[in-house]
Amino acid sequence: MLEDLREELARESRYIAMQGLVAGREGNISARRGDLIAIKATGVRMLDASPADFSVMDLTGRVLEGPRPSSEYRMHLMIYTASDAAGAIVHAHPPYTLSLASAGTWPSPSTEEARLYYDRVCDVRRLPPGSEELARAVSEAASSGCRAILLRDHGIVFVARDLKEAVDGAVAEERSSQVQFMSTILDLLQKIYLSCGNP
Repeated sequence: MLEDLREELARESRYIAMQGLVAGREGNISARRGDLIAIKATGVRMLDASPADFSVMDLTGRVLEGPRPSSEYRMHLMIYTASDAAGAIVHAHPPYTLSLASAGTWPSPSTEEARLYYDRVCDVRRLPPGSEELARAVSEAASSGCRAILLRDHGIVFVARDLKEAVDGAVAEERSSQVQFMSTILDLLQKIYLSCGNP
């Protein structure tokens, strides 16, 4: 069931891991086809993902085929239910994005590539991972038109029309945050250098 989609999800999962957006068993990814979704199973490392590591579910949450789905399956289902424009979802734990937010600098689309995919990063307060409360908060942000959604102290969710766009958008968001992070550090170093009386 949905064999070709599961193959594509496995390939994109490995790509996300190689780009440094997840480590270990972090993160999850899904895509929708009609009234069905394929989603990464729980406990699977994205770097090692194979088509067999994806569950097929209907939009009521019933598992039709495959292993037990990610603990964040409620979030994926609620987004798909709330937004007809959602065709794929990437949930990653990108370190530069999380570092900026933790330090009090809000990540923004700072590169032209990033601005192709999203115009802002929306904020969801810290809520228990896998909880219905988190799923509802993220789906509300997605239904408002937000594509890049930051989960405080947790990760980011990127929502798009199809799988390639969701993956490329998530990668562009973290790359933008990396540029923003490095620019912030360089600016700080320059100020320190000048404060020491250097020309």
